[in-house]
Amino acid sequence: MISRLYKNKAFVPFLTLGIIVLFLIVVSIVDRIFSFEDNLYTSPVAILIWSVLAISAFVYIIQCKLYKRVSIFLLHLAFLFMLLGAFLTHIKGFDGFMHIREGAYENRLLTEEGVVMGDILPFGVRLDSFSVVTYPGTNTPADYQSRITLYYEGTSRCETVSMNQIVKYNGYRIFQQSYDPDLKGTVFRVSYDKWGVRLTYLSYILLMISMILILLDPQSKFRQALKSPLWKTMVVMALLSPFTIEKSHAESRTFTEVDAEAFGNILVEYQGRITSMEHVAIDFTKKLTGKDHYGNYSATQVLVGWLMSREEWQYEPMIKLKGKEQKQLLGVDTSHVRFVDFFTADKRYKLRTIYTDVMNGSQKELRKSVMTLDEKVELILMLQSGSLMKIFPVRKEGVVQLYSPEDFKKGETVECDSLLINNFLPLLYDSYSRQEDCSQWINQFIKYQEQQLGESAPTQNERRAEKLYLHANWLPIVSYITLTVGLLAFIFLCVRGANKMINKLLFLFLSVVFFNLTYLFVLRWIIAGRLPFSNGYETLLTIAWMAQLVALFFSNKLKVILPFGILISGFAMLTATLSDKDPHITPLMPVLNSPLLSIHVSLMMISYTLLFFVTFSSLSALISHRIKKDEKVMERHQVLNIVLLYPAIFCLAAGIFTGAVWANVSWGSYWSWDPKETWALISLLVYSFSFHTQSLSFLRRPKFFHIYMVIAFLFILITYFGVNYLFGGMHSYGN
Repeated sequence: MISRLYKNKAFVPFLTLGIIVLFLIVVSIVDRIFSFEDNLYTSPVAILIWSVLAISAFVYIIQCKLYKRVSIFLLHLAFLFMLLGAFLTHIKGFDGFMHIREGAYENRLLTEEGVVMGDILPFGVRLDSFSVVTYPGTNTPADYQSRITLYYEGTSRCETVSMNQIVKYNGYRIFQQSYDPDLKGTVFRVSYDKWGVRLTYLSYILLMISMILILLDPQSKFRQALKSPLWKTMVVMALLSPFTIEKSHAESRTFTEVDAEAFGNILVEYQGRITSMEHVAIDFTKKLTGKDHYGNYSATQVLVGWLMSREEWQYEPMIKLKGKEQKQLLGVDTSHVRFVDFFTADKRYKLRTIYTDVMNGSQKELRKSVMTLDEKVELILMLQSGSLMKIFPVRKEGVVQLYSPEDFKKGETVECDSLLINNFLPLLYDSYSRQEDCSQWINQFIKYQEQQLGESAPTQNERRAEKLYLHANWLPIVSYITLTVGLLAFIFLCVRGANKMINKLLFLFLSVVFFNLTYLFVLRWIIAGRLPFSNGYETLLTIAWMAQLVALFFSNKLKVILPFGILISGFAMLTATLSDKDPHITPLMPVLNSPLLSIHVSLMMISYTLLFFVTFSSLSALISHRIKKDEKVMERHQVLNIVLLYPAIFCLAAGIFTGAVWANVSWGSYWSWDPKETWALISLLVYSFSFHTQSLSFLRRPKFFHIYMVIAFLFILITYFGVNYLFGGMHSYGN
């Protein structure tokens, strides 16, 4: 095979491309282990390899007369322009930093170490003011804004630099980088790359045009595969899982159900946004018990019990332990313990000495166990101190925020109703102690909150949506059932093939799951006021939702797609619910507050979803061929995969390069060799081999093609999961 490839015109470019993939993998791992100061990705060796690829690819284009196929020619030309643009950026571009205090003027750049670099700039900047813009009613930053005056060529103009908003002048671009702790100064990143960025952006435009043309070109493999009769000739039962109802062992005092419901409607700042006290209560109860209730008590009743009657609730065996290690740490043999079990008879905290020893040790699992237990205790103490009760409206510097009793101890100057703030909780406790109706007090306080917060308060629709979402806790059980059904359907498909009756049952089952997931998506959208794409939990659910949509939409034409869709969505949902992905709805961090977020994440998730289908299709083909020895099955799945590969890889490429444009706007560099960027590029290069079956003859053989598709998907898994946990980087907020 190698000898035949050597005689082929494509030998040098494809060999070089393989070397580049291997080089990027090795460098990403080596750089993670040793953290080299020099950028190995732009070393002379790297530049040489990329140059060989560009030259050999250009020669290959001419030799094969690819210029006669406009769509194919533009695609390859786009990548050549991309490499040339990157080279110009490397040799001609530069950047530095500018630290300015309010009222000061600056026209020189500094290195990261604070050393003056280069000549005086052809422009100067005066910082007029800096401010941190917060989400309404909270302290959570929504944006960082620097108002400047830009001086150049004897004139000046006023501008605003913020996250995702840059100022340009004659090839120079000014970005918001950081700020001083006292909010009286700012740090700008200033970059100059007049021609590299332009050529790179031109390559992105050519890439988009070429991908559209390929999808429309009647001679392309994609269109030929669509016309193939093989894939057109191309699924089990829903299982119910028994559950038990827990009987209550709680007898401690708390609010009545009516008072608890009213208390749950109090507005509170939590996790950077204004939400309901019920949300805090559910998280509090889940952290302690592992469930959203305790016995017959609702989460809000549990929270109020700990707030108002700690003396009784500290003896409730409600704090859940995991594993033998946690039991040994506390000296108990039960799965649930009391708060008092964390302390000795003389009131000493059992974990204090252990915590110090474990934090300095190397026992990772033990350290995790101690930290988990300590967090439970800390959560109860935070509630007791009042730091979780950020419910009191105050006006600070003209902005209304919610403060907790702990916040008032900082001695800041704020405008507030001190009489109400000082007396609300004591009066509430007094009514509670005398077992009087507390809901009237609570409802009056909520009206006061709404009056003070004004438009910062969540709308009635947002509150209703959040209440529905908080009680829509069926996702874990649905995930288990979906994955089980998907596995059984996949096995049935491999052994027996597609079945019309089974297919109808699967369609009905997936429709129900799709409706439920869509319902959760819409609720999160309403609550957050944005598309739910901002963190790992949401992107996993997006993959599940897209897999279900694709499977339902194409189920009539592709009889094999329903088992794949159910299996993929079940896997994604279960991973989201069982992993450490954060399910909470939080405001976007400033760098994510961009319209490009939805475009970039949507393209990447569509790509990952389609590649999931390709992988399971190849697995199905390999297993079926092993059982039935039917070559036609392999061929049908190969054609199907070609149909899916084109939009999948095009979405992957478009997602990577829209991310590059976004990075250029936010961070001043369209490519920084961040681990997520690097492995996304590796994945794109690995999958690009599958488009060149004319040059790589072994990929024309169905068996090798399917094996390659399964191996290629491992790079997607590393890009999505492995990078977050092993490499970190600027994309670590996606965890």
